[in-house]
Amino acid sequence: MAIPRPMRHGGGVKKSLLGNFGVNVASAMLPIAIQLVTVPLYLHLIGQARYGLLSIVWLLLGYFGFLDLGLSRAAANALARLPIHATTERARVLATTCLLNLGLGCVGGVILYFGGTLILTRLLKLPVELVPEVDALSGWIAGLLPLAFLSGVGVGALEARERFVVANIVQVGGQALGQLLPLAAVYALGPSLAVVVPIAALVRGATALVTLLLAARQEHVFTHLAFDRAKARALLGYGGWVSLSGLLSPLIWSVDQVMIGAIQGVARVAAFAVPMNLVQRTQVIGAALARTLFPRLSSASEAEAEAAQRSAILALGHCFGMVCFGGILLLRPFLELWVGRGMADQAAPIGEILFFGIWINSVASVSLTYLLARGMPRLLVKLQLIELLPCVAMFWAMTHFFGVVGAAVAFSIRCLLDAALIMAAARIRLRDAWQLAGPALVLLAGAMVSLGVMPGLIARIAIGAAIGAVWLWLCWWKLPELREPVMQRLRRPPHHVDGVM
Repeated sequence: MAIPRPMRHGGGVKKSLLGNFGVNVASAMLPIAIQLVTVPLYLHLIGQARYGLLSIVWLLLGYFGFLDLGLSRAAANALARLPIHATTERARVLATTCLLNLGLGCVGGVILYFGGTLILTRLLKLPVELVPEVDALSGWIAGLLPLAFLSGVGVGALEARERFVVANIVQVGGQALGQLLPLAAVYALGPSLAVVVPIAALVRGATALVTLLLAARQEHVFTHLAFDRAKARALLGYGGWVSLSGLLSPLIWSVDQVMIGAIQGVARVAAFAVPMNLVQRTQVIGAALARTLFPRLSSASEAEAEAAQRSAILALGHCFGMVCFGGILLLRPFLELWVGRGMADQAAPIGEILFFGIWINSVASVSLTYLLARGMPRLLVKLQLIELLPCVAMFWAMTHFFGVVGAAVAFSIRCLLDAALIMAAARIRLRDAWQLAGPALVLLAGAMVSLGVMPGLIARIAIGAAIGAVWLWLCWWKLPELREPVMQRLRRPPHHVDGVM
């Protein structure tokens, strides 16, 4: 099955996966670009102390997000599986999820009100002048949590019908306004978190309201508003496992830096954290594809879902491999410009190793999405529990005996083991996985070039361009999912409008 072809489901024609993927990649990149512009302005206008405190506020909101219990993802999965014409049932799914998330958000908001205040005022060393500002923030911070939960439900409902353009316009627009309007207010009214956080909360509230209204209108909630206990149990059953997986995943991902700090000392963490933060940015590509695939894999037949999964793995393995290959070649020159030669000498070899793990992890994210879409989050949690203790032991041993480089190697090995378990559970055959050997060998060639075969920037670019051209040709030859849409557009005759070409 060629992934980009539209498929009919429930009376509607689905859009091209390639088009949806492009929209999702662009929407993931825009907030990064906005932050590159706004972060220096925030630091200049409100200072490092206030900006650090603001970062902790957003971090707290992220941590308390587990109280959503995976209901946003559960609703998206349930709505994607239901036929479009099942109006009453779809409306009850959305209404039930909204009411559950509103209740959970309010409970979480109360916990965050007291717990967040305790963390901000008792555990942090605050400058004296910031204490009154923090005291004024507690209610606003607590109110943000239910808004985030409701917004997540609305986005999931829009994405269940593959309305990614609408969902992304609202999300990215809200994120942009949430960055720019507080900045303008600080410029006009003065540096205070009592200005920044309330305006950010109002923007998020407006974004959540718009998202919910669009989703409610789409699913006719206002004419079929009802709470369904049976659907609530089903949603909580699925979402609970998703939430547990979401708690285990950061634990597995953060153990490497904890081990480095405990064994090698906190000063060595920077040599790992700097390249890891950079390398992880490239995962927006895999995340965008997973977001695109989820509703399609949820609604497709078993045979269609398995075929789509195999095609997506092959396409992502080759295309994202090209990104990682370029990253390996250019990481050292970029780090030398960004953080200086001393840090680059420490961080570049680490980052080159981490790129292998990130590539493997992104490819495996397709199979992870398949398991979630096919209603198997419980199996995913079991796999995470199986690998947790062995991974901790491996990170300890590799960091103890080989230092930060050993931790980077352990990370890539962990990604490989994780991918093997997930892809086996998703019924990916060995011969399908073997087709990724080509990109893996090219990544290895890139690492060899970077380690000193051709250390100069011009040589790196020349070698990278030559290998990249060959790689593009192989992708064009081996991936009809990418070739066919392009060829169809080239073969399409020009449009004639009012006799003018």
